[in-house]
Amino acid sequence: ITFAESAVASNPEKSFFYHKLADYYFTTKDFPEAIKYMKIAIKKDPYNMEYYKNLTLAYANLQEYDNAIQTINDALKLKPNDPELIKGLFFLNYRKGDYTEALKYADLYISLGGKIGKQLYDDLKSKQE
Repeated sequence: ITFAESAVASNPEKSFFYHKLADYYFTTKDFPEAIKYMKIAIKKDPYNMEYYKNLTLAYANLQEYDNAIQTINDALKLKPNDPELIKGLFFLNYRKGDYTEALKYADLYISLGGKIGKQLYDDLKSKQE
């Protein structure tokens, strides 16, 4: 933590150091602090997909699914139809309980070559009925 904080203080324009600080808070399960620093890292380097992934995970750990979904949607603007991002939208909507959206993204993910377990997919379909 001391190194990361010193690195940020000495070079506040470098996104990498904010990312490392966020990683520290992520490992200590201080997700609000991790989110704070991931947002700064994204502002400094808005094209780094790993930053969006980590921000999404932090929001998901807090069960802030709407924020996690918005983060993936922001990443999709940079990398449209990325299968892993679509898969993330499927799982986040499923956890949120929005089964209609989850099914939409499950089908899109499958159309992009992804695989979803039959039991999970059948469970999702049954929730539509």
